[in-house]
Amino acid sequence: MIHVEYYFSLRGNAWKEIDPPYLSYEGCSDRFVSDFGLFFNGVIHWLASRQDVLKHVIVAFDLTERDFSEISLPVNFVYASFKLCFVRVIGELLNLCAVMNNHFLEI
Repeated sequence: MIHVEYYFSLRGNAWKEIDPPYLSYEGCSDRFVSDFGLFFNGVIHWLASRQDVLKHVIVAFDLTERDFSEISLPVNFVYASFKLCFVRVIGELLNLCAVMNNHFLEI
């Protein structure tokens, strides 16, 4: 199966092809506030499930370099134990936030 990713260039007013990540990701909409990415420091970030090793990560797409990277979640972070998870910017820091049984945890 061939998988191709595209982005829309406002400068070029056209869709352009990019090299997709070599790993298989799925969105985390079951516990994620939004399926949309969060823009921070020229990079779009979103929570995803990495299917090849069955773990959750923050996927990042750098708009300048037009490439993907990944940020591992904290070692003891168990995604399934939280009711809700999301990324957000607080001050000048990217944060992973989680809600468990009406308690808010910021990592």
